[in-house]
Amino acid sequence: LTCGPLVPNVKRDILIIGSSTNLQAYDLLENKDLFYKDIPDGVHSILFAYIHSIPNPLILVGENCSIQGFDYTGEERYWNVSGSIVSSMEMCDVDDDGIMELLAGSADNVIRTFKHEEMLFDIPETGKINFMSRVRQDNFAYALENGQIGVYLKRTKAWKIRHKQKVTALLGIDFNSDGKCDIVMGFENGRLEVRDDVAGTMIFKKNFAAPIAKLLYADFRMQNSMQVICCTTDGEVKGFSVVAQSKADKSGTGAEAENIGDLNREKQSLMNELSIISGESNASAA
Repeated sequence: LTCGPLVPNVKRDILIIGSSTNLQAYDLLENKDLFYKDIPDGVHSILFAYIHSIPNPLILVGENCSIQGFDYTGEERYWNVSGSIVSSMEMCDVDDDGIMELLAGSADNVIRTFKHEEMLFDIPETGKINFMSRVRQDNFAYALENGQIGVYLKRTKAWKIRHKQKVTALLGIDFNSDGKCDIVMGFENGRLEVRDDVAGTMIFKKNFAAPIAKLLYADFRMQNSMQVICCTTDGEVKGFSVVAQSKADKSGTGAEAENIGDLNREKQSLMNELSIISGESNASAA
């Protein structure tokens, strides 16, 4: 599933549904199909994106050794060859020319980079590329079938880690509103982790009772405040609104210092009482 404003000059999103045999574009407001296409090789990955030199947005479909792009009428506007089953796709400016390139991760453990129909370069990996997510204009996060997670800056690997559990959802956003980009990861055991994109340092973690199915970033409450929305396979949906780090530090420093001072005073009072009791006991024994 994906969605996006597929129809030119229409702001609302169109729901895109991919299956093992078909691709469907559905207008929820009008309750009608925009198009319904047969995809004999099946939809293995799907991406709403703009391709340079093509004026209207496309639905890109990753198939077996190929990528197709359809406009809002269902007409094919883009086609390219890629190795093996295309398991993941993302857009990123990996050559720093101001134009987004198409990244295609495949089941043959390779990330291929395309500028329109020309392949610029490929990046060999150690496992099937299950997920990719752009973090900044020129870097992206990836997650492999074997549990490896990492970040590429352009075509250079910035860092990587190996996790015992497989990633089931991946999202690149500013999680704690500090102006820096972070990687939000959901795992098959229900674990949620947030790491910074520069060195992979852990920022936040939480455990859910079921595997994480999807991570979203949206103003769900319509209060001009973005939330990270975590959906699990047992139906739990939880949103995280995190206050900017600088504000949290300012508001919490005074209260924390006061609490520590109270605890120290109480500790000293109890130690004095114990000392008095101990002295009286010794006198009685004597």
